Amino acid sequence: MHHPAQPPELVTDLSPTTWIEPRLEPWGWGRGVPVCSQVPTGFAVYLRLFHPAPDGRRWDRIAAQRYRFAHPLMQWEGLCRNQDEFVNGPMIGSLPEAEMRRLFCHLPAADEVYYAFWNGFGLDHVAAGLDPERPGRVLGQGRRIDSWRTPLLELPSRGYVVLRGPLHPLALVTRGQGEAPLEPEQSPNLIWPAEHTWFVATEIDHRFTLIGGDEALATALLDDPELEVARVQPDDRIDYGGDTVNDKLPAWG
Repeated sequence: MHHPAQPPELVTDLSPTTWIEPRLEPWGWGRGVPVCSQVPTGFAVYLRLFHPAPDGRRWDRIAAQRYRFAHPLMQWEGLCRNQDEFVNGPMIGSLPEAEMRRLFCHLPAADEVYYAFWNGFGLDHVAAGLDPERPGRVLGQGRRIDSWRTPLLELPSRGYVVLRGPLHPLALVTRGQGEAPLEPEQSPNLIWPAEHTWFVATEIDHRFTLIGGDEALATALLDDPELEVARVQPDDRIDYGGDTVNDKLPAWG
């Protein structure tokens, strides 16, 4: 994997992003949230990568322990027992560091990759990448970004700051000054190569990441024992209403 010496550059000419919105399906009341409202249409395969629980357990294990059913469209709300577990469940809106590292091991090589972060995070710094030798640390002090004064990629209900750089797991960094080590806090919400051969989306309200690509990428991710990944279809609902299995079971007390 290439280790960049410099942080990614801010993209102010948004012409490389114009292909995305025409290939997104609508979502909202009465429609739910289909896979292709988050990942553009046209890919051979779509995948759902589940973020692990805070203790590292996979969703399928939790489902088995609680007499629930593990399936590609299961929702955390259908697996958790109570409000506290709902609030403190798998990471929302950001791919955890360990899973981000594994994903980037499988993504096809690309000379130029775009990274988009929801502008609501209020970017301060974007790191050059995760340190391959030290989990929980990033390379260098990163690049300062003023996310409130830069052109945004505008997609339905979301605006994104776009950066461009080499293929490397990145982290949005919002704390750490001077000599203090920076810690990864937020993965990119959208990632794609200039060739549009794959696409990664981590919606800010979801506890999972969606991936569009080809069969080779799907096979690599599905065969990785360190990731929990399932195939989904372009029109599958990935909101709570998509879990038509566990929502029929008695609610937890």
